[in-house]
Amino acid sequence: MADPKPTMLDPEDEDFDYETPPEEKIDDVVEIEKGAIYSGEVVQLQDDCAVIDFGGPADGILPFDKLQQGGVSVGDEKLVKIIAEEHEGGCPLLSEKEAVADRSWELIAEAYEKNGFVEAKIFKKIKGGFLVRILNYLTAFMPLSHLSLSRKKNTDKYLDKTFKMKVLEFDRAEENVVVSRREYLEEKRGEERKKFFESLEPGQWIKGKVKNIVNFGAFINLGPVDGLLHKSDIAWGPVREVNDYVELHEEIEVMVLEINQEDDKVSLGLKQKYPDPWEKITDRYEAGLTTTGEIVDVWSDGIFVRLEKDVEGKIPEEELAWTKTWEHPEEQFSRGSKIKVKILEIDEARRHVLLSHKQTQKNPWKILQNKFPRGTVLAAPVVDITSDTVKVQLLENVRGRIKKSNIGWKQDNIDLFKQFKIGQQVRCKVLRMEPDSQRVELGIKQMLPNPWVKKARKYPVGSAVEGTVTTVLQFGAFVKIEDELEGLVHVSEMVEGKRVNPFEIVSEGEKVMVQVIGLDEKERKIDLSIKEYKKHQEKQQMEEYMQEKGADSSNVTIGDLLGDKLPDALKG
Repeated sequence: MADPKPTMLDPEDEDFDYETPPEEKIDDVVEIEKGAIYSGEVVQLQDDCAVIDFGGPADGILPFDKLQQGGVSVGDEKLVKIIAEEHEGGCPLLSEKEAVADRSWELIAEAYEKNGFVEAKIFKKIKGGFLVRILNYLTAFMPLSHLSLSRKKNTDKYLDKTFKMKVLEFDRAEENVVVSRREYLEEKRGEERKKFFESLEPGQWIKGKVKNIVNFGAFINLGPVDGLLHKSDIAWGPVREVNDYVELHEEIEVMVLEINQEDDKVSLGLKQKYPDPWEKITDRYEAGLTTTGEIVDVWSDGIFVRLEKDVEGKIPEEELAWTKTWEHPEEQFSRGSKIKVKILEIDEARRHVLLSHKQTQKNPWKILQNKFPRGTVLAAPVVDITSDTVKVQLLENVRGRIKKSNIGWKQDNIDLFKQFKIGQQVRCKVLRMEPDSQRVELGIKQMLPNPWVKKARKYPVGSAVEGTVTTVLQFGAFVKIEDELEGLVHVSEMVEGKRVNPFEIVSEGEKVMVQVIGLDEKERKIDLSIKEYKKHQEKQQMEEYMQEKGADSSNVTIGDLLGDKLPDALKG
């Protein structure tokens, strides 16, 4: 006999119907057979049993202890199983419990074998999962991980509710059944996704709800699947904050751009709702045009300016101002501020506009060069002091620098913090102007005579002078000529014809005669020579000797000059 097909209704429900196949329904009398299951009507109640008309030659007896649940009334429909063909009075003995049990296991087996589902009610939470009841009779186990498609923090809300579930495994002998709501949901979701993708095509506009916002875009819930609205497809221009364009849980209309059914991915677009402002952009903007925009972002290397919706340009740091007065541009430029700009270049392929702010203003360096040429003496207020520099204000946003080395000719113990005050007017001289590096070098000492030069000029090249050795080094010796004036005798200028050890020729504190052989006023250097002095002395002695003897110099010998000193010279 074929198994009746059960429904998912509660057996106690008045509409409960197992849709008994036609072959089980007969016009007259059904066959009495142990184990057969029939649907019958309660026609009479006795002290300990109910009399059931199930279509047989005799009514069946259903003891109250064989009821699935307590309580029975005349007219109730009951699913019963013949457990004995004859009982008292020759009536068949029936059991609702066994009928429901058999039908429940048949339902479990059919759902498992045909990959179907059962309806089950979650009635208790236990360690590791839940207990569920099938047909108000069979108790099954559902693992916690199989409750839903995602892990749920609050599972109490699922108690006492009925859901469709898949049968993972069962064993009637052990009375063990394991079910899964998650696998049922996954199967239904797969079916829905299939239908969804079959109805989807690129270029189609669909509605969805913003499910999540991330730094690279937003995920839009389309029903069976989530689509990605990448930030590059939100607007035609740069998108810095996705929240500026969409809000969480907001319903929006988006265009389907790409479909990847295999990976359940859909790429979406929002900007396609509006015309691309970069099309024919050169009809509205051109190089050389001056306009006004809004600062939308400030970086260390420049700022970004919105010229119109979805059209931005960048002002590199070097084009922000003629003179840099900041460590970071944000110290002077702020988001949301209006700024005047000049368009330098438009790159349509890269969607890039190069802008300049400084070129909308007068070049202070040209003003400075005309107003303060090199050599100009001027007065300016002190605006900054460090341990080695004093800065003065020349023009708005243009400062000049006075190095410590250019304060005075004597550098000993100069304390700039004591010598200068903020706001103090200082007279100084323009030494050098460097527009490219935005620098003006000023000096104070250059307005005064250089005392070193004045002293050095008393000893022109070729003059002989006596000095004192102050320092002896491997490359030569320094000789003091007078206070704050000394020169160098290089080792090559000590003895004629050979390189010597300076420590064997002179010593510190020794008085020596030298000849000035070089003078560099700019570098404040004096080159001295011992050997040149001696050569000059020898030449002078020869000339004096010649004058005394009236002799021809070509006939004069060294012996004539040295006389009695010749033997000693030959020994040396």
